[in-house]
Amino acid sequence: MFSREIGEQATSKETIIQLKTKLEKSSALKNDPDFVMNLLNLSTEDRQTKVEQQLQVTNSQLELEKIKLQQIEREIELQKTLAERQATQQSSKGETNNLENLIKI
Repeated sequence: MFSREIGEQATSKETIIQLKTKLEKSSALKNDPDFVMNLLNLSTEDRQTKVEQQLQVTNSQLELEKIKLQQIEREIELQKTLAERQATQQSSKGETNNLENLIKI
């Protein structure tokens, strides 16, 4: 974006040094250095804003995954508790049946 504004062509493969050299040699910098510097600052701020927004999105996704994990952990804990309760109830029934059988004899 910045290179188009000052009338230069840039590829995504160019290094920062190559872009800096291109900028220093550009007629736009020689003719209106304030414009170029303001444009450069705006471009930098725009890029920083995009990075910060992406970081917020990533952090939000991470928080969502943490919440999902907590829900799964709670569900596992609930299932364990239910299984233990069922085992205890079955054990109690078995003991009651044994006692009844002894009384019948």
